[in-house]
Amino acid sequence: MKYVAVVLAVAICFSDATSNTWGRYEAAIRLLANDTLFRPLVESHMKTYKEAQRTSPLRMDQAGRNFGCPGGTSPSVPTSVHALRAGDIKVVAALGDSLTAANGADAWTILGCLTEYRGTAWSIGGDRTISSDGITLANIIRYFNPNVYGFSEGTGDRDSAKKRFNVARAGDKSMHMPEQAHLLVQRLRNDPNINFQNDWKLVTIFIGGNDLCQFCSDEPDHSAELYASRIEQALQILYDNVPRALVQVVNIFDIGPLTEMGGLICSTVHVYACDCLLNQPGRDKASQLTIEYQRETARVVSSSKFNNHDDFTVVLQPFLENADPPRKSDGSLDTAFFAPDCFHFSRMGHQMVAKNLWNTMFQPVGLKDRDWDMHAPIFCPGENEFIATHQNSRR
Repeated sequence: MKYVAVVLAVAICFSDATSNTWGRYEAAIRLLANDTLFRPLVESHMKTYKEAQRTSPLRMDQAGRNFGCPGGTSPSVPTSVHALRAGDIKVVAALGDSLTAANGADAWTILGCLTEYRGTAWSIGGDRTISSDGITLANIIRYFNPNVYGFSEGTGDRDSAKKRFNVARAGDKSMHMPEQAHLLVQRLRNDPNINFQNDWKLVTIFIGGNDLCQFCSDEPDHSAELYASRIEQALQILYDNVPRALVQVVNIFDIGPLTEMGGLICSTVHVYACDCLLNQPGRDKASQLTIEYQRETARVVSSSKFNNHDDFTVVLQPFLENADPPRKSDGSLDTAFFAPDCFHFSRMGHQMVAKNLWNTMFQPVGLKDRDWDMHAPIFCPGENEFIATHQNSRR
């Protein structure tokens, strides 16, 4: 009866909740954190979660502790994006949703999942270093160019003091990518710490989780064609306004396996954060839509209109397309990869994604991995090895 009462309390709470999925997610987290009815369940959940973090085989494999790589910077500033090395990048930026805002990444409580740990974000976080448990794409680039600028630090939303060029916003979908692109252009133009015209910029775009979680509310508005066209609009804004830029679009992954994490705490979050996946038909549809999103995104990114200049190009990074969340020896999901809400990435998750993104950046277009390697070392580019683009991959 106690568990029935818990479920009823959740249902009553959300009968008056906002229809916005992110608002419902926030309400669910606050309910779990503050309602005394849930306290024993939350305490048990967090005890199990902390033990999983402590014992997981995914605990950082020291990939960055002894990293040494002699090259990575051109002898002079390159004039072509197709001859770009990691150390040539002066500016990093990112567009996306709560996975790029890094909600819950360093959380040790349920309520902590509402905090945006932007300094830990896989594509643009700048807290710590790769040798001190801070493997992010921005920090790997900082290894080659200590003066790179734009990475986010600490906690806070996209208007906080140290957000810099992380314009991601929790709850955003593909429809918000043009607005984020405009905001990034504005911030790049107005920041006195960079040379807007001459500095080489790396922009990472990752979006789609909220589209997949909400498709069932309005399927025509969440079609693959519309999804890709909104990313295309954002790319066009960047193409028209940002010189010397390499933009990489990371393809979305299938979010269906997240529902495998059981227990009332995980299930409560999933019900209200991603209600389109409540049943098997919904999960099947979301999986099919994921494939369509991936296909349409690849079509947009490969368009010659974004890849016909020496100072701008767009590259698809597909390493998450077939990625399954890490599993334990018994086949169950390794919860250490996730924040306590069983939905966002933990710091461990962010580091794994960052490392695989970096490694994929040097794989030729057309030959890139479509799955990840949890235990791969951080790739060390050769002396004459450029970040892969459509043009230099053909060579």
